[in-house]
Amino acid sequence: MDISQKLVNKGGFTSNTSFKLDESKVQSQWTPVAISIASFLVFLILLTSVGNAVVCRLVWRFRRMRVPSFCFVASMSISDLLMGVVVIPISLGYHISFQTTGQWIFGKIFCNFWLFLNFLLCSASVYNLCVVSGDRYFAVTSPLKYLSRMNDLKVKVIIGIAWLFAFIFAGFVIYGTNVSKNNYDNCSIWGLRYEYSLTLLIIGYIVPVSFLVFVNCKVYFIAHSQMNRIHAQEMSLASVSHNSGFSIASKLDRVTSHQKSTKTRLKHEIRIFKTFLIVICAFLVCWTPFVVILLIDSILSVPGQIRHSSIILLYLNSALNPLIYGYFNAEFRTALSGSLQRCMKRLYP
Repeated sequence: MDISQKLVNKGGFTSNTSFKLDESKVQSQWTPVAISIASFLVFLILLTSVGNAVVCRLVWRFRRMRVPSFCFVASMSISDLLMGVVVIPISLGYHISFQTTGQWIFGKIFCNFWLFLNFLLCSASVYNLCVVSGDRYFAVTSPLKYLSRMNDLKVKVIIGIAWLFAFIFAGFVIYGTNVSKNNYDNCSIWGLRYEYSLTLLIIGYIVPVSFLVFVNCKVYFIAHSQMNRIHAQEMSLASVSHNSGFSIASKLDRVTSHQKSTKTRLKHEIRIFKTFLIVICAFLVCWTPFVVILLIDSILSVPGQIRHSSIILLYLNSALNPLIYGYFNAEFRTALSGSLQRCMKRLYP
């Protein structure tokens, strides 16, 4: 996935028709745009690495967060963390080398490795997001079965399956890249044959997005339907309790207590749903331009600046997820606050 495959001319981007540049042309590539890109990549590396490392540590450190849903979030954060410490730094290196030499200088094997990691980690993040949504669906639709059946072993198996799908998907991408082109002076995913681009669009985007939309809509409507039913029952029980004797009233109190417990659980699930709805929206905003441009580029030549921007947006998604958890999820805020307080006590006893 090329992060710097364009030639800069007069402050803009042109097609990548030549990669052997003389010294004067190479020096001219360090424009304000190129410097801004390098600076933003450094910012992304720091934000992605620190944010996702914090999420992983909180899930590991606090026992109350070692529940299936947060374990799946941690798996997604691991993929985003590796994006920040491996993939984006290599992209920065490519950007610097391209501005300096006009080409990818790290060879064919490392090119394949980098492209493989790009798609492995991106797809792992997507598939883990699907797992989180499926977990929420199971928790809302079958709460008793969920509590009894979702043990540590099943969580590990589900996470393993998500990563296995990501490995298969990334391998398919690398195969398509090698079949389509062999120019390793320009290490990029662009220029794939149409059938490969279309397959990537279906497997890597349309199928996961369809699953996410369907499952989360079901979760929302089921949770609200149950909340409305409980509210109606509470109104009915309140009327019966007002006109009944002590014995019946005590039984109604036990029923009402159970309903309050169910209502509290549903409110908790709805809050989690809203957080992951924002995560899904961020995913759609960050991923849609890239997959659409990848498909169009297999038919027509897309300007380098547009391709480049779509990749930056794709990387940005890995940095946004931990910020969303920290801002919108109460459990993460509480755990982070407790962790910071412990750190402050150690620094200033």
